[in-house]
Amino acid sequence: MASLRPYVVTNTASWDLDVPDVFRAGQFIKDLKQFEQAGNFPNFIILWLPSDHTSGTRFGSPTPEAQVADNDLAVGQVVDAVSHKPVLAGYLYLRRRG
Repeated sequence: MASLRPYVVTNTASWDLDVPDVFRAGQFIKDLKQFEQAGNFPNFIILWLPSDHTSGTRFGSPTPEAQVADNDLAVGQVVDAVSHKPVLAGYLYLRRRG
């Protein structure tokens, strides 16, 4: 969406299930640290961690169980990182499909 383009980080993995969610979480946590150092937290953040959708049993892909475990770990890493930032902890809203 053109109206969101100025607010979207474009140098990150898209909805590619070959990219582990822990990688996406690591990138987010790195950005979070940079925001903290600059004292400039965004008002709104969207973080996609899509591995809970899985690639099914497609040849060469991790098993669905492995992808869901990757997603669970990534969500935990993000929650841990955000919950230790007093400026953000009160605004944490996590929506997870299940």
